[in-house]
Amino acid sequence: MPAGPGSVTQSSSFRALRELAAVIIAVVTVGMTAQTKAWKSVVGLISVIGAIIAGVGIYHKSIAAKSVWLVDEWHAGSFFAPYIYNANAASLMNLSCALSLGFFFGQRKGPKSEIYRGLWLINSLICGIGVMAAGSKGAIIILVVMLLATLFLNQKRLLRLTKIEGESKYLAWEKRMMLAGITALILGFGLVASQNLVSRTQELYSQVTEDGYSESIGGRTAIMGLMLDMIKPSEGGWPGFGPGSFRHIVPYFAVKPEFNVKGSWHHGHCDPLQTVVEWGYFGAAAWFTFGIGAVIAGMRTLSRKSISSSDRPLIRSVMIALAATGLHSCFDFPLSIYSIHLCAMLLCGILWGLYGKKAA
Repeated sequence: MPAGPGSVTQSSSFRALRELAAVIIAVVTVGMTAQTKAWKSVVGLISVIGAIIAGVGIYHKSIAAKSVWLVDEWHAGSFFAPYIYNANAASLMNLSCALSLGFFFGQRKGPKSEIYRGLWLINSLICGIGVMAAGSKGAIIILVVMLLATLFLNQKRLLRLTKIEGESKYLAWEKRMMLAGITALILGFGLVASQNLVSRTQELYSQVTEDGYSESIGGRTAIMGLMLDMIKPSEGGWPGFGPGSFRHIVPYFAVKPEFNVKGSWHHGHCDPLQTVVEWGYFGAAAWFTFGIGAVIAGMRTLSRKSISSSDRPLIRSVMIALAATGLHSCFDFPLSIYSIHLCAMLLCGILWGLYGKKAA
């Protein structure tokens, strides 16, 4: 390979850059909405999209659909809603679930707010159940961690919501009914989770051969090892091979006998490593700075006294959603799918925009 910068696949890189340019325009536009309250509408839209995907996916499961469009059996068993790969759908639903909980904890007091609070709780539960129905083991683990983090960061608000003493009999009865309903939903949620997790774990064990090789785990570790070879300074390390080039260059490295990589690979099941492969060290550093820096910007924004108490849970939920998606991308490829990539980028733009907003 030439030692200079460039791309080994010009047409694929141009297409990737055109798509990226459209995403950047959207991110800049959303960043500008942080100067007003319009950014909440963007976050709300992403939250609802996750619930819609969950509903479509659960419908597919209920009718035993063989494909996304119900007309063939391509990718039968691995798809969920419009996503060919179920883990990608689960990643977006996790992101939406976190955002919905942010709206749930961020509602102010009042009858109208209680209605919205209930709707956002239902939205988050639909997303959570969708993750279980999708059956991605990694996404289920991330969901549990994400819920624990959300409850821990909003523990004072949670205690306030469950407090009944000193309220009217009507409100006390209403809250008891709400808590009973939430408890029933959580128990049902846990039952679905445990059954699905057990079945998926059994499926994983059934794939393990006598030498300890699993098609799922072994294949991912093999492609990750291959990518570590790709990013060596003597290969594509510093300049990278070019955006969108991954699928084209895997066969040239897979012929090495030390790598047990079979089949064709469009994605590397590790977005951070694939980013380094395609964008090089400096390009990947720019991407990581934008994403990780957005979470840090959110932390700095929360330190301001000018941020309202109703906005704080939502900003925290955006940070949790980005962290969860980033964690999932370390062993899958959600950020290689442009719909999830766009949602994550928009959330990054919102956090950067809020950080850049002048204090009132």
